[in-house]
Amino acid sequence: MEAVFDYSYGVIPLWQETDHPQVLLVQHNAGHWSFPKGHPESGETPVQTAKRELEEETGVVNLTLQETPSFKQQYTFSRNGTLHHKTVIYFPALLHEGGVSVDPEEIYQHRWARPQQARELLRFQGQSNPALEAFLSWWYGASAQNTREQK
Repeated sequence: MEAVFDYSYGVIPLWQETDHPQVLLVQHNAGHWSFPKGHPESGETPVQTAKRELEEETGVVNLTLQETPSFKQQYTFSRNGTLHHKTVIYFPALLHEGGVSVDPEEIYQHRWARPQQARELLRFQGQSNPALEAFLSWWYGASAQNTREQK
């Protein structure tokens, strides 16, 4: 069986208007939910790719993206006799406004989701999304640290 190694870059978009942060998810026309992501164009860095894909898929441009930490998701699937080894690197981003305008050629719909909702929607082959789990662990740890530092 032929094998293909595929790399994509994306954003975990966070909106925190209240004490309950929400992440932006997109549902692709093929039916699955994910964070906005895509393949690099010639000469693009991973961060440039992630920002461009976020803008193309959702119209979001007003954000603060952090290059570190980043969160990795790896999975394998078979399609048409080819084994695909997929690696996606996500960068966390705090959005400064919540307006979203999806690209209907790629995206069916979007949803703002609290962590538990995101866990349910982002399951792949019965497994939770490791990038989401690492992000949430980092976010809640960073939030707790910021709260302690402000006291």
